Amino acid sequence: MKKQQIIACNLILVAIWTWILVSFVTIYKTEVYFIDSNPFYSRTLWVLYFGALLYTNFFVTRKIILNLLITTLLFLVLHFCTVRLVNVFMNYLMVNDKKTPLGWTFKYRFLDIFVLNVFLLLAFEIVGYVQFFRKK
Repeated sequence: MKKQQIIACNLILVAIWTWILVSFVTIYKTEVYFIDSNPFYSRTLWVLYFGALLYTNFFVTRKIILNLLITTLLFLVLHFCTVRLVNVFMNYLMVNDKKTPLGWTFKYRFLDIFVLNVFLLLAFEIVGYVQFFRKK
C-alpha cells in the first residue's frame, strides 16, 4: 500500500471508531476532566500511540531511538493541545446551551482521539519533509 492509502484508511478507521465512542459509550464528568480513567479513551490512546510508532518507523525514520523520541514528544505535546482545543469547544457549547443538563457535552471528549490523529499525521509529514531536506 502507498502512503496516501494508509493515511486515508487511518483517517476513516479513526473517524468510525470516534463516532462509535461518541454515539454509544458513556463518559462521566470525572473522566472528562481526567480525575478517573475511561477505559475506552485510554486504550484507544495507547493504540493510537503504537500506530504512530509504526507509522514513523515506515514513513519518517527507521532509527529506533529517534523514532521513539519523535513519536513520544509529538504525541505528548499534541495530546495536550487537543485536550485544550476540545475543552474550548465543550465550553463554547455549554455557554450557548443553558437549557439542557451539562452531561450531554461530555461525550465530545472522544473528539480528542480524531483531532490528535489528524495533528499527528500533519506533524509527521512536517518532520518527514525536514529530514528529507536535511539529507540533501
